[in-house]
Amino acid sequence: DGGSGGDPLNHGQNRKTLLGAILRIDVDNPTGNLNYGIPSDNPFIGNTQGFREEIWAYGLRNPWRFSFDPVTGELWAGDVGQNLWEEIDLIEKGDNYGWRIMEGFHCFEPGSNCDETGLSLPIKEYGHNVGCSITGGYIYRGGLQPELEGAYIYGDYCSGRIWMLRYENGELLADSLIIQASFRISSFGVDQNNELYILDHNGGQIYRFSGFPTEVKDINEGNIPYVFSLEQNYPNPFNPETVISYRLAAASEVELTIYNALGQRIRTIVHKRQNPGNYQVLWDGQDQANNEVSSGVYLYRLRADSFVQTHKMLLLR
Repeated sequence: DGGSGGDPLNHGQNRKTLLGAILRIDVDNPTGNLNYGIPSDNPFIGNTQGFREEIWAYGLRNPWRFSFDPVTGELWAGDVGQNLWEEIDLIEKGDNYGWRIMEGFHCFEPGSNCDETGLSLPIKEYGHNVGCSITGGYIYRGGLQPELEGAYIYGDYCSGRIWMLRYENGELLADSLIIQASFRISSFGVDQNNELYILDHNGGQIYRFSGFPTEVKDINEGNIPYVFSLEQNYPNPFNPETVISYRLAAASEVELTIYNALGQRIRTIVHKRQNPGNYQVLWDGQDQANNEVSSGVYLYRLRADSFVQTHKMLLLR
């Protein structure tokens, strides 16, 4: 946004400046005195209010990496927050993403009762208790990890955490921590096969993304969650396998059990004491006797000492 902390010049909301915005230009066809052209379908082309015609979307603080989904053409961006909240935005033509009126889903200036009229709110936010600077990623369209097809993979520069989320028809369906890296994530990239890579700002290394674990695994490596939680399984619906993620804020006696729609126990897939951390486990659609179960709605319940939470999932064979 071109200013010091808090965007004191309010560039994010000022369409007469190029700051605080994502711009769209044509580098091959200069027009007038410019070294570039302005596409004729840009949202503010031909306006009479003095708005810069290069602007595609505005109200952004510091977009750190954006990318297009090669299948849908959607534009995804990670926008670095000021002091408290990081956000992920689905960028649409001419939309206002709220900075400095809002930081994430929260009022910033003014600090309360801000006017959200006409603003496009984030797909997802996270607080500075889990990271401090988002690094935007990619919708996964590679072939090595088919269970991640269509998921958005993103990270945090400070914490090294890498998450996936699934967003469809205006609804956030899944959002899970999948990797805890030991370095600062400066960027993601893809190769000619749309396989994902991660850039290490500490050592200058490039890592290839390896995807989900296939067994019960602590993916936290020492970073203790603040709360107990059971995440929505992914993918959902599924056939024949799905990943269930959960978080333990303290060492607990853990039981993760699958039930059918009648409440009958199908399989207990975790039953042991576990240390605090973020865990993932694969359910292969089989019962306790390793027989395939039929299509239908199933429940999975996490008990961790006094914490109990249940979600539904759908198996379609």
